Amino acid sequence: MGIPNQTAQQHFSEIRKYQTERDWTYHRSDEHILKHAKKWIERSKEYEEECKKLNIWYVDTSVDREKVLQDTLETIAKKILGE
Repeated sequence: MGIPNQTAQQHFSEIRKYQTERDWTYHRSDEHILKHAKKWIERSKEYEEECKKLNIWYVDTSVDREKVLQDTLETIAKKILGE
């Protein structure tokens, strides 16, 4: 699971938009969060490529994250239930 198709600025904006006082990002500088966003996108691309090589299901949450996560949970439930 990752965000290989987001820009660092998009990811940064989402972090700031949804963070609460309880999140580790809350008291961090914009510069620190942007650096983290760039690193996470790089790792997401690496994970996606590795999953492709190993034929492992990879979930891209770059766009419409909440819907993608809900769909992912439904798919997992169906697999568990044997549907």
